[in-house]
Amino acid sequence: MKTTKKQFKLFKKYCRKWAKEFGLSGYKFNFEHLRLVDSNAQYNLIFAARMCTIAFAKSSSDFKTDADIEATAIHEMFHVRLAYLEHTCRLQLSDELQEAQEHEIIHVIQKLLGVIQ
Repeated sequence: MKTTKKQFKLFKKYCRKWAKEFGLSGYKFNFEHLRLVDSNAQYNLIFAARMCTIAFAKSSSDFKTDADIEATAIHEMFHVRLAYLEHTCRLQLSDELQEAQEHEIIHVIQKLLGVIQ
């Protein structure tokens, strides 16, 4: 089933909302409405530029409600949020940098849960 321009617009809105919630305000996001194979959405991140392109599928039977679209946006924003930590671990950068990234993620989750302000 084809996704609509309205659904794509809603997806972008939710991505921006959750990017803010996840502390990704330093990133520039571009959005594309593309034909994807076996995926509802995908991201491509350029670390040095803090630039991320998020693609939304032109065809999917999974988007029955707005909540389904929001769940997909949240999923992609989690990928972006965790990507830098994964990158630092792969490069085996300092333990301090990895720990700092880990704690940033913990604080985002605590904020979302209402544990901290």
